[in-house]
Amino acid sequence: MMKTPQEKTKIPKGKEKVWYRSWRMYQIRTSKAKLITKTTDAPRITIFRTSGACSAIFVIGGGIIINAHSTDCQIAVKMLLATYYVLDLNYPRMFAMVLGILQTFLFNDPYRMETSHQYKFFIKKVRKSFDAIIE
Repeated sequence: MMKTPQEKTKIPKGKEKVWYRSWRMYQIRTSKAKLITKTTDAPRITIFRTSGACSAIFVIGGGIIINAHSTDCQIAVKMLLATYYVLDLNYPRMFAMVLGILQTFLFNDPYRMETSHQYKFFIKKVRKSFDAIIE
């Protein structure tokens, strides 16, 4: 889900800092899971699954752990974006464009930081598709 928009909106090579830590997926036993985060870690969503279904969602990073008290991924994404806002953090450059798209459409708040030409094109295309659905 995240790879396609990220590839279409990324900042050209040489201008981005590679940061994969925020989006790795691990399969672990929830009975042995410990949520550990360093103060230097960017906030990220951590989802626990039991028997193939989502059982718990947390936003972790920067030394904080926030329980979403929900299994709704949309709520988790909104909590993640709100965490960046409340803590006054910039999105990790690697995923800034994707998080900017989510910010724009989930909160109706345009992303105002540096964006790529591809990002601007992608936003126009998605907005046009949404407008066509609404009409």
